Amino acid sequence: MLLNLRGQPQHTQDPGHASPGDAFLAGDLCLAGDLAGLQKALPFNSLSEEFDAPVRAVARHLWTGGHSSQRLRTALNMVIVQESEGKAELTYHVINIGAGHSVPTGSNRRGIYLVTEVVDRQGKTVASKEWMFAPWYGNRPDDKAFLEEDKTRKDAVAATQADAQGPHEAPVRAGEERILSWTPDLSLGEYIVNAKLVYDLNRYNERSFTGDQTEIYNTSLPLRVAGK
Repeated sequence: MLLNLRGQPQHTQDPGHASPGDAFLAGDLCLAGDLAGLQKALPFNSLSEEFDAPVRAVARHLWTGGHSSQRLRTALNMVIVQESEGKAELTYHVINIGAGHSVPTGSNRRGIYLVTEVVDRQGKTVASKEWMFAPWYGNRPDDKAFLEEDKTRKDAVAATQADAQGPHEAPVRAGEERILSWTPDLSLGEYIVNAKLVYDLNRYNERSFTGDQTEIYNTSLPLRVAGK
């Protein structure tokens, strides 16, 4: 749980890695790691008044966040399921069991791509699809439908770059299993379905720029199509 200096809940952030335009408060404190600092920051002293014990640090942890590939690779799991035997009806189950908060979290610049492809027996990609999970820029979903309206805003540049990528999937909440469906148009035959999750520190960069992207999970599924 993260509180700002007004005692209000905040999204978790990677300390010291704020991006331009982030709603990042340098004074945010980890409740478990700095109770004394939190007590001084809040306009009340209830943390010590309710209990006959001194304020003390009870736990500390290192949160390396989006800049640590090791940490990222423990956040999400994914499973591909062929829903009907002999048919190309696929579901992708993205499961958040490794993080105590939404993934991605914090800055709206963060994003995760689910990239999937179907490969035939010759190794040729015959179908592909991509989804993106990301926080909204504002208090509504990002959507291309608002691009004209964005031109009149004071934050036109930021709003436009966000809406240009919408609509997209919302972050996967803690404990959530997000299920996405896809039925590629395939001929009868045998295939391999590959899927990967790619974490992007700044989704507003060109999609082809991989300098701040990290593959965090991948999986495959043999697929036999015997009918439509």
